Amino acid sequence: MGGLNGNLVPTDVSEALDVPGVDFSIVDDVAGALWEKWVFIAAAGIVNCLFRAPVGRIIEAGGRPKILEAISETEAVAAAAGHPVSDAGHAQAVGILTQPGSAFTSSLYRDLSAGLPSEAEHILGDLAGRARSLNVPTPLLELTLIQIRAGLPA
Repeated sequence: MGGLNGNLVPTDVSEALDVPGVDFSIVDDVAGALWEKWVFIAAAGIVNCLFRAPVGRIIEAGGRPKILEAISETEAVAAAAGHPVSDAGHAQAVGILTQPGSAFTSSLYRDLSAGLPSEAEHILGDLAGRARSLNVPTPLLELTLIQIRAGLPA
């Protein structure tokens, strides 16, 4: 966490939040960190919801190139919006979403699979709208949204 508009985080706030069991850090670019998180959860949502499986099964089925395309699509939107994903953020996304044998699934996929309310429009729909306004092609994102929207009960 950090100051949203370049403001320093007060020491007493930092100390109160820096407790055992909580991953705490101060970043200089809060908006960039939020974009990085958003594009990762969007890429994970695309991967799991479009292919309807955990990462390991998608990899086994030959899906690694499409996973990398999903990551590239979401990162392209962030870059066009002025918030390029860091090398470390990109490496983390690739590592998590291309791990052979991984049982990883996104919370969006788990919610949709369980018939629960989801954040599909908040995570994917909003990102797709921003991509269109920035003229960034996102074919896998668009396909995922169609699949999710078509599968939702009326």
